[in-house]
Amino acid sequence: MTKTLFPLTADEISADSRKSPEKERKSDQALAAEEARVEAELAKVLGEKDMLRRRARYAIWCFDNLRRNPLDMREAAPLLRKALKRAKASRNAAGTTNESKRGITQRQKQIARKLADNLLRNNKILRLPRKKSELALQVRRAWPQHETAPATNTIRHWLARAYPQK
Repeated sequence: MTKTLFPLTADEISADSRKSPEKERKSDQALAAEEARVEAELAKVLGEKDMLRRRARYAIWCFDNLRRNPLDMREAAPLLRKALKRAKASRNAAGTTNESKRGITQRQKQIARKLADNLLRNNKILRLPRKKSELALQVRRAWPQHETAPATNTIRHWLARAYPQK
């Protein structure tokens, strides 16, 4: 049986509201500790990105179910703030990741063009039409050892744009 992060039903909430404040504080602390443990396990399994998405969805779900759960605005406001912060953090993380991948790709394209220029200078047969795949294969073989080379088809596509047919 897996534990869900969704709140209690309306009946369970009303039953909890009859508890004394001291018992409620203890149960809240135990619940918070349990939620933290479950979130830590989920973070290990899913990774940080999926956890951010899951938290944002949970906050949105809580907001959507305000009519069914007797929450007042004092309880809803922090949920909304958290959801907005998490959504913003998720967008920022995705943007940073995309920018770094773009930079890596541009650097790889530069390496591929330099290697292709050297190979074309030294081997006139590679200049002929229908030799882009052979050129891409040789570029991949000449790729620096300290970096992982992209696929041959990827290099071929880059070279097709860099050296169009006449």
